[in-house]
Amino acid sequence: PPGDSPPEPLSAPAEAAAPQDPNDFYTLELEPPTFEATLDAALPAALADPTPTTPIVSAAEPTGDHALGDTDLVDLVLRGQGGLSGLALRMIRAQANLPELTLAPLDQSFPDHHAAAPVVQDDHHFGHLHTPIPAPYHGATEARLQTWADWLVRWLRLEAQFSRLRDLAMRDELTGAWNRRYFNHFLKKIVDRAAEDRQQVTLMVFDIDDFKSYNDAYGHAAGDEILRGVAQLMRDCVRAHDVVARIGGDEFAVIFWDAGQRRKPDSKHPNDVLNAAKRFQRAVIDHRFPKLLDKAAGNLTISGGLAGFPWDGRSPHELLEFADALAMRSKQPGKNAITFGPGVAPPAPATPPGTPPRKGL
Repeated sequence: PPGDSPPEPLSAPAEAAAPQDPNDFYTLELEPPTFEATLDAALPAALADPTPTTPIVSAAEPTGDHALGDTDLVDLVLRGQGGLSGLALRMIRAQANLPELTLAPLDQSFPDHHAAAPVVQDDHHFGHLHTPIPAPYHGATEARLQTWADWLVRWLRLEAQFSRLRDLAMRDELTGAWNRRYFNHFLKKIVDRAAEDRQQVTLMVFDIDDFKSYNDAYGHAAGDEILRGVAQLMRDCVRAHDVVARIGGDEFAVIFWDAGQRRKPDSKHPNDVLNAAKRFQRAVIDHRFPKLLDKAAGNLTISGGLAGFPWDGRSPHELLEFADALAMRSKQPGKNAITFGPGVAPPAPATPPGTPPRKGL
């Protein structure tokens, strides 16, 4: 907590509560974890004296939001799942005894009778902390809010910096897709989860047909434009939680997995995957790449393979190997095709294992 003197030591964190939904670990948003710490409020003293003071640490065992501490914020930053501002606001509300405290973004107004303090440092502006308060206490509360705002802005900047560094480490700089490092990490996690929960995962591997010829004929700037465009077209055709990664020069992979929500109420995995693959294949053909001039549309195509867990592979390595083999098969003859194995359109139970893959798109 903020103040002129260092904060009192926090108590050891208790074990975090298990997520209610087993999918939470893999979604981009997590409910803030709950840990034990020692925090309390000193509202009467702050109202009497406009000088910001370090919050008083209570000797009583804290409960609920009073039990939140900086260790909770550190844990959230390290997880990289977002939600720090919400958890920090809960801490401030509990410790400052300001239950209606709110963080208003820059583009959002707040009532004139509210006490407010800007959450700003250098050229980083995150909005205003504000709360309704009786008029006689405006000055005192604004001073207290500014102390908390100065504390909060440092946490928000730290979260933003960690997020930027994480993206630099896990994103492909050219296309904005995930890179091979993140792909390998996520595929292992999601396959382990699917094995435990008996869920399906579909892996698509594809590359751009004759990509080198476009590079040679139109230059590397045109090749970069193609890679960026194809990656964006793929992202537009899949669900927000599906993972699109660049795993090689012009080679991409997509991890389709079920996060408890379907694209349509009656849609089913892997039908969604086949439909997404068809839309993507058509989108690449129809897209105009300005740097390709006379070959702007109708000529550039992709070829790929779709493999499903657990039918086509029971480990990340097997799944990737099978999808890659199917992608190679799509190149013969004619290219511009997507081949899928038994695991993408599961056969009837009586069909023996090893059913040949189908070149269906």
